Amino acid sequence: VHPTEAGQRLIADYAYSLLAAPWEITLLPEMAQGTLRAHQDELRNQWQADWENWQGVGQWRAIVAAGGQHQDFDSQRSGASADGNGFNLNIGGSYRLDEAWRVGVLAGAYRQKLEAGSNDSDYKLNTYLGTAFVQYQQNRWWADAAATAGHLDYDNLKRKFDLGPNERGEKGDTSGDVLAFSARLGYDIAQQASSPWHLSPFISADYARVKVDGYSEDGNDSTALTFDDQKRTSRRLGVGLQGKYQITRQTQVFGEIAHEKEYEDDTQKLTMALNSLPDNRYTLEGYTPQTNLNRLNLGVSHKLTQDLALRASYNIRKDDDFTQQGINVG
Repeated sequence: VHPTEAGQRLIADYAYSLLAAPWEITLLPEMAQGTLRAHQDELRNQWQADWENWQGVGQWRAIVAAGGQHQDFDSQRSGASADGNGFNLNIGGSYRLDEAWRVGVLAGAYRQKLEAGSNDSDYKLNTYLGTAFVQYQQNRWWADAAATAGHLDYDNLKRKFDLGPNERGEKGDTSGDVLAFSARLGYDIAQQASSPWHLSPFISADYARVKVDGYSEDGNDSTALTFDDQKRTSRRLGVGLQGKYQITRQTQVFGEIAHEKEYEDDTQKLTMALNSLPDNRYTLEGYTPQTNLNRLNLGVSHKLTQDLALRASYNIRKDDDFTQQGINVG
């Protein structure tokens, strides 16, 4: 049997589409991890702007912020290159219990789109997050802790690939959830609370678990697949330095730089099967999380009135194969 060149190409493209599927689908939990980190960055920017400038005891302070972020994944041995954009809206508030303690909540809605692989497969995610937090600040020592939970709605997942001279696409949708905890402890080296500048080293600990439910692509085409559940856990320890400077009575700048080490950096694995052969399951490798992550936050806050402040910030996270950037206005 001597297949034609077109036939050989068709067979090769078909086999490649099955082998390459997990390179893209294992990025779905990473989309959620990126959304979670954008949510946490917005909260930390709020905390930095408020550092040593909390509201009065027994008073509320509102948080309203909107922003956008961009993610860029480089290709790996078993991971596809991808890039995407998202936007978000966060609403919440804080309440000061006494001189040293403050508590609060933050709710966020996120819309994200990711294009992955050589054929720009199209994946969309809606995320709804809620966070409860507590802060401590007294005698130069400060600490904060936050717990986040949320729902993931992958409403339009379109995997694209070549099949002979044509491009083929398989569609599906699924859902999931996210749960995260974070804590930091720092010490302010400024001589006094009323100083125009503050500088503080800190340590941090983060835990995040993302679960994406398994799903089947529509139909029983020869290229349609069924994917098992995915679970991506992140455990990180970090060290960093944050500071701020009061330029005028109305305007201040703030920033933070940190290095984090990831302890859950095993290559992700995904089990799948053809819809037409549901009992013939196989497992392949996908995306590999990076061991080290560096992040930088820069922002400015300006008091418009006694009770209203405008805040803007820029955030970037980067390692060898991944970059996430974001801007926020609050």
